[in-house]
Amino acid sequence: MSTAAIAAALAVAISPADSLMWQVPGQAFENPAVRQWMLPHSSSSVGLTARDDHRNGEAVAMMGTGESAWGVDARSFIKAGLSTVWGTAQYDNGRQTGRITCETSEPEMVYPYFTVDTVGGPLRMEHYAFSGGYATTAGTDSRLAWGVSGGYRAGLYYRATDPRPRNTTGLLNITAGIGYRLFGDYYGAVSARYSKYKQSNDIDFKSQMGVEKIYHYTGLGQHYVRFAGVGYDNDYSGHEWQGQLTLYPSAGRGFSASAALSRYSVTKILTELNKLPLAKAVQWRFRGQAAWVGRVIGVSFDADVWRRRGYENIFGDASSGIYPHIGRYHRFSHCGYVFRAGALAELHPRTATLLNLGATAGLTRNEFCYMTPPETRRADAALVQALARITMPFAGRWRLGLGATYQGYLAFDKLDIDNIYGRNVQRLGADALLSMALNAKLTLRLAAMYAHTDYGAGVRGNSMACSLAVVF
Repeated sequence: MSTAAIAAALAVAISPADSLMWQVPGQAFENPAVRQWMLPHSSSSVGLTARDDHRNGEAVAMMGTGESAWGVDARSFIKAGLSTVWGTAQYDNGRQTGRITCETSEPEMVYPYFTVDTVGGPLRMEHYAFSGGYATTAGTDSRLAWGVSGGYRAGLYYRATDPRPRNTTGLLNITAGIGYRLFGDYYGAVSARYSKYKQSNDIDFKSQMGVEKIYHYTGLGQHYVRFAGVGYDNDYSGHEWQGQLTLYPSAGRGFSASAALSRYSVTKILTELNKLPLAKAVQWRFRGQAAWVGRVIGVSFDADVWRRRGYENIFGDASSGIYPHIGRYHRFSHCGYVFRAGALAELHPRTATLLNLGATAGLTRNEFCYMTPPETRRADAALVQALARITMPFAGRWRLGLGATYQGYLAFDKLDIDNIYGRNVQRLGADALLSMALNAKLTLRLAAMYAHTDYGAGVRGNSMACSLAVVF
């Protein structure tokens, strides 16, 4: 077969990346010993990305109105004999808009203990991320499989006008897993993960007209009154431990199950006050997944339950610049759950054509409590999701993919809550993919997506993203 004929065949063939079925038991692949069976063949890509996500108002308090960025993304999954190696490298540079109150970055990692003011403004941002892993089975007849993986993500956020925060973030992950073949191709596996999180905030003012007062938010509209106006430099230090049990068939077909329990804690420290530990949040979280994957149908059930508690430390009068720690109060709580069931069908209407149809339904609850003064906010909602995606060959060596998605968050019970959790949120999206074989080993792939989101109360958003990559 000629090189041109091989290239044409590669372009119209169904790639493992075109299929969505392998994503059904996604939690199992968090164990690096199991991740080696995620895809049947090697796949690598490197390319440019761009995205823009903007809303006409704040959908979530303190999260701003959107962001835009461009970046570079490289990833690889390589199978070599009985071993598998994978890795990613990412960089992006962009801008966040509408950050009027929150001067803390990555609020999902440190909430509810933000640093806030009444001015804010857009922020420039940069992100770097690297990850990699290795997994293997000891031999063709061996029952043992093991793997290790690690990753690091860093962020930089800053503004050139008052107030001028300079926030640096870092997240380090290390995971190790081991599996043992129990029967047939089924492996029982266990993994452990440790994560270290760090964020440093340094807020400066250059104006000769004075400085804006800084507040230390403690949740549900409250702030730490005693330290209002001080603590312009602060750090966040967090740690997470997670253990996971997994049952998975190495052939990728059949029943799989995963259960993970994690504990995450993060402390806010006012560094300019002799590293005063102002407050601490502790979160326990359970995630479970049961899935079954066949040749045509895949089904899954997912559960996610969490409880996050916030503790404010109490200090005596300062002596020689040191505040003695005399106690702590539990004042903030966020509890919730997500239960979701879904099904995915993978059909082949004709040669080299793949059609995916999927639907998901579930229930979720978010409950926020503040002890003093007492306040409770709660929202229950139904979750609905549907997707349709088709990829097909056309015009010789070209391949086209088209998709449509719907996501709905439909609130049906709420208590004293009027933000995003108490509204109906609906999102409609469309995506397209076009690829062409350059030669026997390289494929050029162009992808684009657009989504419109209605957050209720007149807040709407539009998201766009595109990428140009070489796949090999």
